[in-house]
Amino acid sequence: MARLKALLRSLLLENVGLKLLALLLAVVLALAAREDTIQELDIEVPLALSEYSPDQVLLSELPPAVRVRVRGDVQRIAEALSRREPFLIDLPEQGADQTIHLSPEVLEGHLGGGLDVLSVSPGTVTLRFDQLDVRQVPVRVEIVRRPQNYWSVDEERITVDPAYVEARGPSAVVQGLVHLRTEPLDLTGLTSDFTGKVGLDVPAGLEAKPVTVKVFIPVREREGEKLLKGARIVLRHCPAGYECRATPTFFQARVDGKQRLVDQINLENLGQYVYIDMRRLPMDKGVVQKQYPAVEPTVEPLNGVRFTLTGAKYFNVTVTRR
Repeated sequence: MARLKALLRSLLLENVGLKLLALLLAVVLALAAREDTIQELDIEVPLALSEYSPDQVLLSELPPAVRVRVRGDVQRIAEALSRREPFLIDLPEQGADQTIHLSPEVLEGHLGGGLDVLSVSPGTVTLRFDQLDVRQVPVRVEIVRRPQNYWSVDEERITVDPAYVEARGPSAVVQGLVHLRTEPLDLTGLTSDFTGKVGLDVPAGLEAKPVTVKVFIPVREREGEKLLKGARIVLRHCPAGYECRATPTFFQARVDGKQRLVDQINLENLGQYVYIDMRRLPMDKGVVQKQYPAVEPTVEPLNGVRFTLTGAKYFNVTVTRR
């Protein structure tokens, strides 16, 4: 027993300063080791929204996540990152515009104990709502490029099936709709009627039902006209040995019909279609001179084109032996 007391006395009382220094050093090292496990870090916390009335439409966009500055043990931070549970925003008032405050205290409760939330960005989320509205609106065919050259769209005969579609969305938007347009149609190079299904160009935030319509766009040849002045009347098949003359010598004609054909008619080739055929006029053999008053010229038919003589429509023809 005496030896035990002596040993304890030696341990406790001998070299007291050195022993206190060692104890202090051990405490400092333990605190330093613990301090190495405490970190500050930015993490992202996903956001989710509780259900709201189906008669309401959310106008604003909920941020997918908020950035949270946390301080705590590395292991706790790692656990929070691994869970990645979204923070559910519970709407206290159904359908009303609301501003949600995301305080550090609220996020601390979501992340669990052991972590200090230093800041949240953004700290507020504003949610805007409108009443859901549904109504039928007409469909308008949107043509951005039309047929070229000699073809055009017959606007009055365009049809859409269905002519009206259901538009669903925020009341402020739906009530302001005049129509819904189809996707833009490029009809460049089209020379025949167009029939096909076309999607609707639905503005963001709206829904349409159905989302496609059947469109019929009739295409026709363009009509045109022009007036040819100073055309010389042609006398065909003048008898051999005779000179044939007509007065007036010149006439003018209006040409109208398919534009591509009208463009091909000019003063040089008009005589192919408007002329006087001398074989139609009776003439006795041996006659020296003969006059034929008020002769109506022959007008050859040309499919798609009409010839109309303006001014002089009849000609006086004189046949004289040479």
